Amino acid sequence: MEITWGSEPVEPVEAIMRSAGLRDADSGDDAAWDVAGFEKSLLENYGVTPHHYEDLGDGVYQVYVEIDGEIVPFVTVDSATGDYHG
Repeated sequence: MEITWGSEPVEPVEAIMRSAGLRDADSGDDAAWDVAGFEKSLLENYGVTPHHYEDLGDGVYQVYVEIDGEIVPFVTVDSATGDYHG
């Protein structure tokens, strides 16, 4: 499976994190949620990488992935803890 981006922060995700108050725009604080670690876990455990994230409110995000050419909801992730489930 081809990886569409590296382990650097993905700006749309970082923007979501800043708007949710989980990133300080000036400090680069990554304490709340390790996005790269989450994405690495998805790749290692399920062989998928996020296509995009949808804000469900209260710091919970729906993660969409591409499977067989279709973009589908895959897991939800709690941005405060990094816990996710499908």
